[in-house]
Amino acid sequence: MKTSELSMLYYLDREIEKLQKALQKASMDILDLAESTGNKLSHVPRSKGGSDKEDRLVELIDIKIKAEKIIGENLARAQQERLKIEEFIGKIEDVEIRYIIRLRHLEGMSWKEIANEISNGRYVHEDTPRKKYKAYFDRQE
Repeated sequence: MKTSELSMLYYLDREIEKLQKALQKASMDILDLAESTGNKLSHVPRSKGGSDKEDRLVELIDIKIKAEKIIGENLARAQQERLKIEEFIGKIEDVEIRYIIRLRHLEGMSWKEIANEISNGRYVHEDTPRKKYKAYFDRQE
């Protein structure tokens, strides 16, 4: 497995976070819009000829539905990526490298956080785990 493949989970997780924020905003906007109209919006939205508020509500509901669908798909993909990474990590014999890769790609830790985690009470520069990680993958090529 290449480092670019390992990094895919990071980007999926960031994308899911962004979509969840968009979903939350759409939900809040829907509630605000409903409150601003005194909850007197038509129950059957019209595509043409509706009020601006009704059209906006339809748009927000559409955004919410699409975001929920994409989040569900990305959560499934992220779970598959986690399983692939777990399988890859399980095959690494070097315990320290295995731990570094787990912290980096499954826990999403920075190099500094990883250095603190593996330090055992002694000082470990943040470059140390990064260099070990790089050396491991350089040997795999």
